[in-house]
Amino acid sequence: MKWAKRYQIKVIGAFDITDRDGQSVRPPGRKDCALMAMLALTHNHRQTRTWLQEKLWGDRGPAQAAASLRQSLTTLRAMLNGDTEVLFADRTWVW
Repeated sequence: MKWAKRYQIKVIGAFDITDRDGQSVRPPGRKDCALMAMLALTHNHRQTRTWLQEKLWGDRGPAQAAASLRQSLTTLRAMLNGDTEVLFADRTWVW
């Protein structure tokens, strides 16, 4: 696995994610942006799936919240993970 600084996340002011060339790669969805901001601001950039589901989709049932998180992760991986992975998840954690 190749590790490299690929993106810069701006959380003060208007949220944005920029690549190394300074081009915005901000996700179109509000919850996708919120998920990235939460990870960026969390110690070690790591949070449990349960916590993220409760904060972002707390108004939905557990199964629907889990499905929404999976969909959001799929969207973000498609946008951000190119030849270098930058977003990871396992059964418990997202980082």
